[in-house]
Amino acid sequence: MKVKNIILILGLLPSWAMGQDKTGDTYEVTLGTSTEGGKTMLRLHEMAESPSNCVLPLEKVDSFAVYKVRIGAKVTNPMGVSQDYFYVYVGLNLARGEKSMVIDSDLDNDLRNDSLYVIPLGEKDCYQKGHLTLESAINVPYQILGETKMHVVPLSIYPFNSNESIAKSQSLQIGLGANISKVGSFSLNERQYYISAGSMEAPLIPWHLSAKSSLFVDQQKENARDRLYIFVHIGDTILLGDRMLVLGHAGEDKISLRDIGGMSVSQGINRNFPDIQVHELDNDHLVNLQGATRGKYVFIDFWGSWCTYCIHSMPMVKQLYEQVKNRSDVAVLGIANERKRSPEALRKKVSELQIQHTNYIVYDDEAKRPVSPMSLWQVASYPTYLILDKDGKVVFKTTGSPNTELAVSTFLKQIGEEQ
Repeated sequence: MKVKNIILILGLLPSWAMGQDKTGDTYEVTLGTSTEGGKTMLRLHEMAESPSNCVLPLEKVDSFAVYKVRIGAKVTNPMGVSQDYFYVYVGLNLARGEKSMVIDSDLDNDLRNDSLYVIPLGEKDCYQKGHLTLESAINVPYQILGETKMHVVPLSIYPFNSNESIAKSQSLQIGLGANISKVGSFSLNERQYYISAGSMEAPLIPWHLSAKSSLFVDQQKENARDRLYIFVHIGDTILLGDRMLVLGHAGEDKISLRDIGGMSVSQGINRNFPDIQVHELDNDHLVNLQGATRGKYVFIDFWGSWCTYCIHSMPMVKQLYEQVKNRSDVAVLGIANERKRSPEALRKKVSELQIQHTNYIVYDDEAKRPVSPMSLWQVASYPTYLILDKDGKVVFKTTGSPNTELAVSTFLKQIGEEQ
């Protein structure tokens, strides 16, 4: 077995390619800190009451919240006190229609000497849709070989970040993303890919890759990157082009990619394609998906009972089914990724939403298997819509609730039912 060592740090483009790879080969990619690695969302723990060791900013508000954010390691603040957190303040002034935020960027637990960010509540939609963010940073001291060093961590503040299905501008919730990811790039069969690593448990001081790190895989397409996999981990199998690769940890910040064979998905679902097993909703039995797709035009909605955006888009999928349900050469299917290994949550949601088209289940621990529909078709987020022609070939794929109408209209056009 050959091992090829490639060092890719700070977003440098590689001078190598895995075009001549063979089953059994192992490749190594070294990840380095980069602004291209994306943001790691931090957990904000709301304090039940204002902490006694925190000095709040001098402003008049109708309501406020103080959050404690974990650093992930013990550090010594400017007053010589050991702590493993920093404070975040959020205030609302409804009379002025403003939301204010403060990050304790110097870890001195005094929010009066930090930048105060003020956002009009009327700009909620712009921030929620990702058009606008606030950029900040914190300075985190750490020890290395007995010497104190300062690590600057860039932060992105998302002023309107609510878990509610309908986010209210008056919410004291915010989102906080840290640029602590690591990234490396590699080429496989003349295609450029990126692997980034991060974790909600990663410390806000220099850190190294571990088995707990979450990995993300992107493919470069023209001037943009297409995210293929999210939250995969060491030991998972990914499919890139026609090659199946097992992710491994090769030491410190190195990822290994072990080639375990080829699989051409461009052929679609046919008699030479591996069995794609899914669970029936009624009895939880495993069945082969090919039985429901063979010789048909197929529209697949990848969703989940937990997915708010999927549920928001479901009326359009239901309307599509009503329009084509009498055609024997057409199938509208749902494949739900369920986190709990039980069909009850999906059964309840299907009944509640009055969904009539056939739905199958792939449980979360199955979704990362090499021959799961999520792995084979590289479904990384939800909802994802997939269209197969009568030969089982993928002719269209798109992701996200805003693209539901596009997916439905594309399918109707393919089967000659466009209005």
